[in-house]
Amino acid sequence: MSSGKTAEDPAWKSKEKAEEEQYARAKEAEALKAIRDELAQKQPAKSELDTDIEGGAIVLAHVLYTA
Repeated sequence: MSSGKTAEDPAWKSKEKAEEEQYARAKEAEALKAIRDELAQKQPAKSELDTDIEGGAIVLAHVLYTA
């Protein structure tokens, strides 16, 4: 909460707003980095899962058509 002459000063408000925006951008960048890191760790597991699913689907299709 702002009060007093300083809080009413347009230059002070501008500086305060810029600092808040800079803080928000830094937090967003940290969150995006964490998400990217998490996805990078999960990506190999996803690739292996896709291969297993595709391989399993081929085997299942073969069993269904030969039965």
